[in-house]
Amino acid sequence: MYRWLCIAFLFSLISFTGCQTNINTATPTVQFLPVQTKDPGMYMEALLQGKLVIDESGYLRIHDTLIIWPYHYSFISEGSDIWITNEKAEKIIKVGDPVKIGGGEYPEQYVSQAIGQSLPDDCKGPFWLAGQIMP
Repeated sequence: MYRWLCIAFLFSLISFTGCQTNINTATPTVQFLPVQTKDPGMYMEALLQGKLVIDESGYLRIHDTLIIWPYHYSFISEGSDIWITNEKAEKIIKVGDPVKIGGGEYPEQYVSQAIGQSLPDDCKGPFWLAGQIMP
């Protein structure tokens, strides 16, 4: 009898422990992609480099800097991969990859004008007005 109780107890511990495992397998998604409303023809020439990531709010950043993407840029999801696409709909950067982006830091008070809409309330800077993208 004691043996069966021990086996039952061990089985319940194993089952309970298995139920407690909480692995977040959800793929992060892009909630908002700020894109310039027109091609300015000229860009600032500073360089921002690092790993392109999705933050906890669903915004694409390098370090803590929100990218304001060039005119006609977009993103697509393919399985668990998220790609930034250029004006020709070519995949140029995958989220998680290192990247270099030319351009410059951009004042928050002008971001809405550059993208033609207001930023979501939780979308904070610093902001980077992107020029040339170098994967």
